[in-house]
Amino acid sequence: MTIDVIMLAMGSTGNLKSMTQQAINSIHASEKDIQFNIVVVETIKDVTYKHCTVVHPDKKFNYNKFTKIGLRHLSGADYVYFVNNDTKAHYEFAKHLVNGLLIYDSVSPVNPMMPEHRNKREQYIEGFKVRELFCGWAFMVKRSLLDEINNDVLFPDEIEGWYSDNWFADVLANHGKRHALVSRAKVDHLESKTIRSLTREEHDRITYEQKKNYDKLLGGLE
Repeated sequence: MTIDVIMLAMGSTGNLKSMTQQAINSIHASEKDIQFNIVVVETIKDVTYKHCTVVHPDKKFNYNKFTKIGLRHLSGADYVYFVNNDTKAHYEFAKHLVNGLLIYDSVSPVNPMMPEHRNKREQYIEGFKVRELFCGWAFMVKRSLLDEINNDVLFPDEIEGWYSDNWFADVLANHGKRHALVSRAKVDHLESKTIRSLTREEHDRITYEQKKNYDKLLGGLE
């Protein structure tokens, strides 16, 4: 089995480049019987990584635009995993997510570093509550979902950073899809390491200022 992976990165410092490479390595090391086709969409020209395909858009960072660029480089595997570069995959996380996709349309792993995710007893906790159940830093969907719902609907250019996960969850719910947090799948999330490295202006552009873009789109969601 092969799983396609999309990861966005901004290797502006040695530490950020190392963090991304460690995230890539942890995915490959997590499974014996699953192969990963990892596509890294890297903002900084000439920055590369091992054990993946690196794409350089040569544009100002936009989460949804960059994600769609990554989608154009996938292998066509049955499952697509969207993950931040400030993460570390635990052993067999993907196997448990794939098992969850036998029931649900999208799934997220728990983050053991979050108090809200510790000591989860149910195997699957269904719902779209962002951060607690739908985790924008790590989620997997069936490829058929991306074929069914237009990518420009799932990843609108107008939302450039924060609130992309809120929008994605809203669209799935609006289409009658089901999402669950999978307690047996574990991925550590180091929480916004790249965003914290940005200038104040760029930080605000892709975080707080995206709320108005999200609200505007939400008003037209059918």
